[in-house]
Amino acid sequence: MDERIRFWRNDGSWPGNAPGYVFLAHAVYEVGKAAHGEAWTGDEPASSDPSGFFRAPLLNGGVVRLSQSSAKPWQKDKIDKLLRWHRPDLERKPIEHGPYGPKPLVFSDDEWEAGLDLVDWEDEGLSAMRGRFNSVVALIVDACAQGVLVSALRPIEGGKISEPMPPHMWQTERAPVRFCRGQMNPRKPFELAVSGDGFQYVYFSKESLDALLRELSDAANPAPDKNVKPPTQDMANTPKADPLPAPPAPRPPWASSPKTALAHIADTAKADGIEPLTQTQMVGILKGLFKKRNRQQLREVCRENGMADGRGPKGPRNPNRDSELEQLRRKLVSA
Repeated sequence: MDERIRFWRNDGSWPGNAPGYVFLAHAVYEVGKAAHGEAWTGDEPASSDPSGFFRAPLLNGGVVRLSQSSAKPWQKDKIDKLLRWHRPDLERKPIEHGPYGPKPLVFSDDEWEAGLDLVDWEDEGLSAMRGRFNSVVALIVDACAQGVLVSALRPIEGGKISEPMPPHMWQTERAPVRFCRGQMNPRKPFELAVSGDGFQYVYFSKESLDALLRELSDAANPAPDKNVKPPTQDMANTPKADPLPAPPAPRPPWASSPKTALAHIADTAKADGIEPLTQTQMVGILKGLFKKRNRQQLREVCRENGMADGRGPKGPRNPNRDSELEQLRRKLVSA
């Protein structure tokens, strides 16, 4: 675990706010929420780096992914853990141990493909979180460099907050390193170290931080323009633009949340006299229902219910069962 993750996951080691000043880490969370709203989860500063498994794009739009034969032990271990956590339906066997330790991990083709899907899904989320964190860091650094956000320092041992730092102390591409442990060295402000002798905690004045938060809030929720003039006769005779497309239809009951989606499917199947659905069949119906929605939403539904992305072992086909499931899917879509 690197210094950044260790620091951000251990908020009990952070210094407290001072009268009129807010510690850097606390300010990051406030700015993140103001800048990103509900998209800000709070896990962004401590998020891990994406796994970055091998991927090579093809000319036809396809992608060549990491093969099992060329995967390193840590990559196989990663896939094994993801499958055990998100795909219990695959029933991975416990890790076997020999006289010299655990035996090499082996996956079926379906397991390997499902594992790579999970790695891609996890990396997508991690990249998004790192992007939000980096944007907050850039926003704070720019506000300090412009003199909008007032910064100061406090000795690690405690004591008085320093005089405000001049904006030029933030006019450097190396400023983001201060967000690794919330510290900087005033004698060597542009070095790349994250802590050590001479380092002090970074604070921001509460007054300037509150002003920045209000600015971000106003940008997210702009006030209506009071200077808009009422339409004149000439404007009334101007040909009107094509009407805007109708808003999308309200979401049906099954789509209000992942839990209600699954509960609605089960209740509908029971009411229609269909035998209890297997997990794979549940995922198949979810895929059909969500095929016109974005991919991330489907992944969220499956992940929250331990189904990951829906790939699983397929049993023998049953035409009657397939017909029942298709009728059930159509009924749910039209609900």
